[in-house]
Amino acid sequence: MQDHRTAPAPLEVPQSGVLFLPGYGASVRVDAGMLHVRAVIGGRLCEQRFPKVGRPRLTRLVVLGKGGVVTLDALAWLAGVGAAFLHLSSDGKVLTSSGALGPITRLFAGRRHSPSIRPSASRSPDT
Repeated sequence: MQDHRTAPAPLEVPQSGVLFLPGYGASVRVDAGMLHVRAVIGGRLCEQRFPKVGRPRLTRLVVLGKGGVVTLDALAWLAGVGAAFLHLSSDGKVLTSSGALGPITRLFAGRRHSPSIRPSASRSPDT
């Protein structure tokens, strides 16, 4: 018996490095050290595995919609290669974003403890 299914179409990263996915049925995970991205685009299944050193370099992954899966490993992989992640609702509202913090990290470089997290042992008991 013949298999009439077609192989998934590859996902291409444009020269800008921004990969856009519709979120309905999208899956973003890490498999064997590579980012495995799968989505249905225009009624056709598309998927690709991206190595950390691939060209063109992935700089941002944008997912539109609420019906997909993105693993924590995938977010860590993106952070590891310096790529940002942006999750938008279907009306364009930002639901989740990640990326390099840049200069803001210098604000916290010298701080070890937050004043609100100090142990309560130094307080006097309320009577």
